[in-house]
Amino acid sequence: MDLFFQELQSDDLAFWYELTPLNQSAFLPYSSTPTSEISASNSGNGSNSTKMNKRMIDFMRRNWPVRVGSQESERARCYRRKISERMRREKEKNGYLALHAVLPLGTKNDKNSIMQMAAKRILELKQYKEVLERRNHELEVKAIKVGNVPRSIKIKFKVGNSTSGVDHMVEVLKCLNSLGSKITSIKSRFSDQEVAAVMDIETEVIQFLTTLLA
Repeated sequence: MDLFFQELQSDDLAFWYELTPLNQSAFLPYSSTPTSEISASNSGNGSNSTKMNKRMIDFMRRNWPVRVGSQESERARCYRRKISERMRREKEKNGYLALHAVLPLGTKNDKNSIMQMAAKRILELKQYKEVLERRNHELEVKAIKVGNVPRSIKIKFKVGNSTSGVDHMVEVLKCLNSLGSKITSIKSRFSDQEVAAVMDIETEVIQFLTTLLA
């Protein structure tokens, strides 16, 4: 409205009514003004009122589209908020359904039951993880120990008299067999002066340690 009155003040056609003091008497003085002058003055006041109304209408028309635009933008924001809330609820619902699909059979479909069962399963999986990590560590330690245990040992012997060297080798083989040793390889050399042999064997002690640490 301040803008409207500023426009009125800046316009050359603006007018102001001057208020005349009220007559305190109940009787009005006799006026000798002709009837034609009274009607002319009344018609002039009517034209001024018409101009004022037109200016008011023009002022409201200039400012009305701004108000309509603000109402439209507010309506659009409300619509976007509704769509966003609807999408959020749909996404949340799909998340609960996906979580319910991986839970044990018999789990209820309500949100509280799904969250409680999911929390329980998480605790169980954490415990399983700790057990597996501990078992994995034990296996790694055993693997290191097994790697340090020799798989076999070598036995070397020499016999100076070649005529009895073969007999000595046979006796050694019988002895190792009685001890439960497993011969993996034999390398021998025969000559007129001596008989030499190198044997790779796995004893029961080595096999026992390997089985114990496995």
